[in-house]
Amino acid sequence: MTDRTPASRPEISATLDRAGKGILVLFGLASVAGSFAVLYYLDFSLGAAPAVHKLLFAGGLVAAAVMFGALRLKPDTRVGVSVSLIILAAGVFGIDAYLSKPEQISPAYRHGKELGVTFDAREMKDVLFEQLAAGRRAHLMLLPADHYTMPLRLAGKPLLPFTNPPRTLGVLCNENGPYVFIDTDEVGFNNPPGLWDAKAPLDLALIGDSFTEGWCAPRGTRLADHIRRAFPRTVNLGRGGLGMHGELAILREYLSHLRPHTVVWVFFENDIWNFDSERNQPLLKRYLESPDFSQGLFAHRQEVNKLVEAYQDGITATLKQRRNLPFLGIRHFLNTWQLRNAEGRSRTYDDGYYREFSAAFAKVMTAAKTLTACSGANLAFVYLPDFIPSTDADKARRVGATKARVLATLDKLAIPALDVTGIVGAQLADPRDVHRLSSDHPASAEGNLARHYNVLGHRIVGTGIADWLSAQQKDFGPVARPDHCPTVAS
Repeated sequence: MTDRTPASRPEISATLDRAGKGILVLFGLASVAGSFAVLYYLDFSLGAAPAVHKLLFAGGLVAAAVMFGALRLKPDTRVGVSVSLIILAAGVFGIDAYLSKPEQISPAYRHGKELGVTFDAREMKDVLFEQLAAGRRAHLMLLPADHYTMPLRLAGKPLLPFTNPPRTLGVLCNENGPYVFIDTDEVGFNNPPGLWDAKAPLDLALIGDSFTEGWCAPRGTRLADHIRRAFPRTVNLGRGGLGMHGELAILREYLSHLRPHTVVWVFFENDIWNFDSERNQPLLKRYLESPDFSQGLFAHRQEVNKLVEAYQDGITATLKQRRNLPFLGIRHFLNTWQLRNAEGRSRTYDDGYYREFSAAFAKVMTAAKTLTACSGANLAFVYLPDFIPSTDADKARRVGATKARVLATLDKLAIPALDVTGIVGAQLADPRDVHRLSSDHPASAEGNLARHYNVLGHRIVGTGIADWLSAQQKDFGPVARPDHCPTVAS
C-alpha cells in the first residue's frame, strides 16, 4: 500500500491561487474576444452603431482590464473573485438559455401556444438558409424604406429602388404560424411571370403597401389573387412599408410601360404615418415637385437588378457571418429592448401633422390622376381601414377626421372610391375577424389579432374590390388625355 501524504494548507492555497489566476486570465481573454465579436457583428464600424452595441464593446474591454488588474490582488482575494466569476458566468449562460427559448424570442409563438396555433419558431434567417441550401435563389424581403437614409448609387448618382431581386423566392413573414413566401417576377414585384409583356393589354395595376403586396398570407389567398379571378391580367406593384410618395414614385417609373386599363390605388390607414418617413426623403420629394422626374428604373432595370441583387447578397453574407455568434437570447433581448426604447421616444402626431398629411394627399392624388390619364388609364381608389381599434381616443379621432378629408378629396377630384368598411361589416359581426389568428378564441384574447389581414380578410376584401370594380367598368369610358402631359425623363 502506498502512503499518501495529505497536502499541506500552503500547497492547497498555492493550487487555488494558480487556478484563480488561470480563471482571471481566461475571463479576461474571453472579455476581449467578446468585444471583438461585437465589432465583428458591426462589420468593424462603431460610428453608426446603436448605443447598446457601443456599450457592449466598451464593457468587454473594461471587464478585461478589471480581470487583468485583479491579478495584482492578494491570493485570497484573487480566489474569491475567481469563484464569483464562475458563479456569474453560470448565471449569464442560464439567463441566455432561458431567453433563447422560442416563447421568449417570439411573442407570437408564445401566444400561438396559448391559442392552439403551431408557429414555426425559427428565425427568418434560418428559413432563408434552408431555402438556399435546397438550391433555390432566395432572399429576405427588404423594404424600399431600407434605402431611404442610404440610397444605392448608379453611375455616381443616388438611386432609390423599389423592387426585390427578380425571379427569386422572397422569405416574407410569419404572423399566422408558418412562414410565407413570394415569388418575384422579371422586374422584382410579387406577380406571376409574363405580365410585363407590353404586347398584351393589362386589366389592372394595383399600387399600395404590404396589404397590397400580400404580406403574411399564403400564395393563392392574397388580395391580388382574388382580384385576378375577375381580372386575370392584374399586375401587383404593391411594396411593404410604402406611403403615398413611394406609391406615386412607382407609378411614375412603371406605368407608362404597363398601360393598364385601370390603376387601383389601395390605401391602408398606416399610410398616414408612413408619410412621416417619406415627406423629407430627397428623391421621393422630387416625384411630387417635378412632374417629369424619373430615376429611369424600368429603362435601366438590368443595372438596377444587379445593384439590388448585390445589396441582398451582402445582407445574406452578413447573416451567414453572424449565424453562429453566441448568446442569441441576450442579443435578441437587447435588440428588442432598444427597438422598444426607440419607439417610446418616437414623436407624437398632433392635429397639425394630420392636416399636413391631408394637404399632401390632395397633391399626390392630383398628380396621380394626371399621371394615369396621360397613360390612358382610369384611376380608382380603395380605402382599407385598420379594424384593430386604437386604444388612444385622440388618435382614433384624428384618424377619423383624416379619413373624412381623404374621401372628400377623392370626391372633389372625381376619383371613384371604395371604403371596404361596409363590405367587411356586411359579412362579419366582428370586423376584427379579418385580423384574427384563432377562430376558437375571442378577438380580445391576447395575441389573437395579427397585424395584417388573414386569409378570410384577404378573401372578403379582395372579392369585394373585384365586385366593385366590375360594377365600375361601365362608368370607365375612354380616358380624356390632359392638354399637357409631362415628358418623363428616363
